[in-house]
Amino acid sequence: MPAIQRLFPAPIRSFLVGLACLLVIAQEGCLSVPTEGAVRTHALAFGAILDSQNGHPHSRLLPEMTPAQREEYVRRERELLGTSWDVHSREDLLDMLEKLQSGDFGQRRSFWDLRQRLLEGRTENYLKLINEAQARDQSGARAFFVATHLGPFHGRTLPITSWDFGRYINLCRWGVLSEWLTEQEAWERILPAARLLQASYASWDDFSADYFMGRNFWRQQSGAENDAVRYTVAILKNPPNGLWSTIPWSESLGEGKVLQDTLATKLLDHYSDPDPNRVSLDHLPNQNPLEVVIRASVDSK
Repeated sequence: MPAIQRLFPAPIRSFLVGLACLLVIAQEGCLSVPTEGAVRTHALAFGAILDSQNGHPHSRLLPEMTPAQREEYVRRERELLGTSWDVHSREDLLDMLEKLQSGDFGQRRSFWDLRQRLLEGRTENYLKLINEAQARDQSGARAFFVATHLGPFHGRTLPITSWDFGRYINLCRWGVLSEWLTEQEAWERILPAARLLQASYASWDDFSADYFMGRNFWRQQSGAENDAVRYTVAILKNPPNGLWSTIPWSESLGEGKVLQDTLATKLLDHYSDPDPNRVSLDHLPNQNPLEVVIRASVDSK
């Protein structure tokens, strides 16, 4: 008779066998549950492009500093928020976060509006629509950018969502650094936003490509500025130590609330792209047929 059967009654034997199986499964990673620290690092990773450029830590909201350094840090962060975001108080900060979520601030709505104007026109009218945008509000360059980035629309995620909500996460960090948000208040916003972004993309590559597109739509960048962002992304993805290379895209961000993109909910309910010209938008990268049409129209002038 095996030793375990002689030493333990049947109920205890069943419990011990089950426990042993669980330990084996956990060791193999099947029941791996990220720690709170790992989940928070994962969430902050969605803001890592700007954080890397600003020298902010990836595993916590606040850098290590002395009380004197802290006072200077708060002064500087408040000054930057005022200059860059027109945020001058806690109330302004909370209002800005709400506006990013609703689309009243950020770039998703502007990109979408230009995209719809172009799609609802005929292909041969794109140059005319771009010129009209330039005459209306000096947005011709933005309209041209959208026209040459009319990729296929899939799912329920608006274009350049990663740009707006990546910066939402950055703004939460800056709120803590400026002492207008507590760390707890920041995490209560960062984690739901990270879950939204994880659900909206398939990989760090997808996320960063849409982020880069949003950044260029927001402001046409010089070659040097774009190179700096590409370099940052390459470092983040580079194994074995690049932050993104250490975090599988689908790794759990824990149970909890998912931030709702209220603009996407409003615009995409029962939505499908108009295609009056029966032109397929499925194409290989850098082979956008619309860009060919527009550039040909410009060159013929």
